[in-house]
Amino acid sequence: MAASSTIKLYNGAKLPLLGLGTYWRVPYAYTMGGKLLPLKSEEYKKTAYECTKAAISAGYRHIDTAYAYENEEEVGRAIKDKILDKTVKREDMFITGKLWATHHHPEDVRPAALNSLKTLGLDYLDMYLIHTPWAFRNPGDGTLFPRDKEGNLFFDDTDYTITWKAMESLVEDGVVKGIGLSNFNMEQTHRVIKKCQIQPGVMQVGVRITSLVLKDPPPPCTILYHPQPEPVHSEYNTVIPYWPDCRLYCPTAEATRGRAGTKENITPWPLHLRKLIISSQMELHPYLSQEELVKFCKDHKIAITAFSSFGAPDSPIRKDDDPRLLNDGEIKALAESYEKSPAQIILRYLVQQRISVVPKSSNADRIKENTEIFDFKLSDDDMTRLDVLNKNWRALRYESVKAHKFYPFKKKPSAEPMAARA
Repeated sequence: MAASSTIKLYNGAKLPLLGLGTYWRVPYAYTMGGKLLPLKSEEYKKTAYECTKAAISAGYRHIDTAYAYENEEEVGRAIKDKILDKTVKREDMFITGKLWATHHHPEDVRPAALNSLKTLGLDYLDMYLIHTPWAFRNPGDGTLFPRDKEGNLFFDDTDYTITWKAMESLVEDGVVKGIGLSNFNMEQTHRVIKKCQIQPGVMQVGVRITSLVLKDPPPPCTILYHPQPEPVHSEYNTVIPYWPDCRLYCPTAEATRGRAGTKENITPWPLHLRKLIISSQMELHPYLSQEELVKFCKDHKIAITAFSSFGAPDSPIRKDDDPRLLNDGEIKALAESYEKSPAQIILRYLVQQRISVVPKSSNADRIKENTEIFDFKLSDDDMTRLDVLNKNWRALRYESVKAHKFYPFKKKPSAEPMAARA
């Protein structure tokens, strides 16, 4: 893969543009040998192990996992084995995990994260996402989809902003390096940004801290510091530790720093406490462009990861009249033109927009094929040809949770074609 095939996140980490999705929770799944097996069989679980190993050997450095996928042990063992055989080092890998809907209560967040780390055999996660904005009652027995006596899903009304607060503590304690969202809509993402961006030492316009001076009226800024024994006092008599390499995070304000009469420029610096939303996962493909949500995330420096980029062709909830993205005539024509597969065209379409992708496959050849998307570029005209395919069609509609107060897909995004590319 190309050396430039990463996205720099707000916390300074680098998210690979290509990763392996490990969600194979369908009634039946193909093994690496092409055999169809029931879910949860031992041979099926072995497939998760083999696929992960094959992906790392093929050059994948992002593995997208989740408690709800029920294969963390096999995926973690594959990662460990590829580290042991010196294919990779842990620091080369970017591992994403997800907090499941039964663990949204604040007191459940840390145990859930630590349990995933133990099962994966890892010391930390590079990214930990709230898997869904909706929550289920925690039955305490590991059931993913708890139901009442009538068979109805046992909903829980825990507000995801409260869950986010508990997620922040995982970053503080080094359990995870970054936190993010999955399956959230734009309004829900905005709520998290507004309510849950905890910032230490917030400084308003007009505050002067000894030799640290803000120039021009800025928005609220955050002083980031390591505790040192040399305090200084602001004009409001707030004692704030200060040290020579202090940094100021302020996205739009021009600022200067000085000591003993000297001044140095301070450039915008990522918020190293990493309590911002670093990443958001969503279903994205040519039939579901989600243009508003994508723009919103990019405007707020939130990296985007696309799942179900092929339209979830093996989903057990597909309907007979659901479109088949990989069979689309326009995509197939482009594939022929570029001498690539339809899958490679779709993946290239997304990564060319600086959107990371996590396709899954249990076929070793296709796992390798998915890496071959960095040796060509779609023309602007061809990107536009794919833009206009948007049908506002969602493969994963999660209809069983439509009644939940935090169901994210009640409002449909605009189905209008994307604005013309510059």
